Amino acid sequence: MPSATPSSDTTPPARGRIGLIIAATVACAGLAATAHAAGTEAVSTAVSLTGEPEVFSPAGVEADRAAAKETDKLHLVYATAVWCGPCQRMKKTTWVEPEVEQWIGSNAIVTALDVDDSRDTARGLGIVAMPTMILFDGDEELGRATGFLTGERLLDWANSTAGDRVAQSASQTNSQPETESNADMSEMLAADAEATAAFAGEMRERTETLENQIDLDLELSALKQKCLEGKHDDACEAYLWMWQSAFRLRRPDAPTFIDALSNDLRDLAAMHQPTMERLERTRDVLMERLESGEPGLIAHWATLAHATGQGEAVGNYIEQGLDDPDTAAAYERVAILMAGTLRENNRYDLLARLTDPLDLARVQDQVNVQSPAALERARSRFAVSYAIAVLGDNPEVARGVARLARRHDASAETRQALIAEAQRAGADEDAMVGLEIFDG
Repeated sequence: MPSATPSSDTTPPARGRIGLIIAATVACAGLAATAHAAGTEAVSTAVSLTGEPEVFSPAGVEADRAAAKETDKLHLVYATAVWCGPCQRMKKTTWVEPEVEQWIGSNAIVTALDVDDSRDTARGLGIVAMPTMILFDGDEELGRATGFLTGERLLDWANSTAGDRVAQSASQTNSQPETESNADMSEMLAADAEATAAFAGEMRERTETLENQIDLDLELSALKQKCLEGKHDDACEAYLWMWQSAFRLRRPDAPTFIDALSNDLRDLAAMHQPTMERLERTRDVLMERLESGEPGLIAHWATLAHATGQGEAVGNYIEQGLDDPDTAAAYERVAILMAGTLRENNRYDLLARLTDPLDLARVQDQVNVQSPAALERARSRFAVSYAIAVLGDNPEVARGVARLARRHDASAETRQALIAEAQRAGADEDAMVGLEIFDG
């Protein structure tokens, strides 16, 4: 399997798909006919009578692809969904900015692709998260970006991706596009949080961003409460948004937060069939992208495989890829994000192969634990790190992990958690060194 950039939201160009596209939501027929036939620069700044931005063509992917070829334009596909908060915010802001309308009128045809209404097309395009922008020139995909983009960022990305294919105005530069792979993460997540507020209920109103939030347990508690109240649809939307955002967090507690999300999604899917179906569709698309050569998505797929009852398949799939050095390296770079999934399925052997137990513990050591639930997750992560070190017959590393665990919590409960995890992993009691530090 070829290598790929791990857990990046800006995917390298794939070849041989469809014309130059940013797949977007369906819109005004009058504009589509004008743009297809005349390629006019001036585009209406209003929203159409259907409530959609006027830059969106209603013709569909295939018709817009043909029209883009015929008029020598780019084809921009904007993958969206009714339940996607960032998508709806882009519709109300980005897509109606005059500069964006002018650029599209001169250079591209925009197709709105509702991923729920056009599942086969979305699957064929390898769409996993929304919103996703895909730019095509004829039958060649030039590149894609995922996540909320302002008008300025959208134009920067489109111009940079298209290169000499489009004429840029004096106000537009060839600077590197600030998509989610290199933009300031706090700003991006803040935009996502604002956009999602109307779709995730009051839960989103209590936090500015996941990036800056002190205690992620507040989010999990609110979602669990929704499940208890039977608000499964609301919980599903919010959980999926948080799952997508969690892989972009620059916080040391992100790995254990992803573990908790995966377990909660598993519980919700078990009681709510629509959630299960959504997770299964996303899981299958991720598998297709893994098979097409994007091993950096392994952690995304692993968490959803666990949530949909296919946890055992994760270890088996990873094992098959370890013979390829590039694939193994990609797995190692994101292994910390799927440590919980591997642990849940007793694949300590793979954890030992893909991770450094002391590094796992050091990351956890950076977390400011402020709640009983967070303390329990910290104990679990230290315990997994300790078990890997013991199984690897590395007493110095095991002692180092024990010291870090005690620094966080010197209680007998933490000591017992280390012992219990090592026993669960099949370690001999004689190999459990370093625990005397808890006796002092």
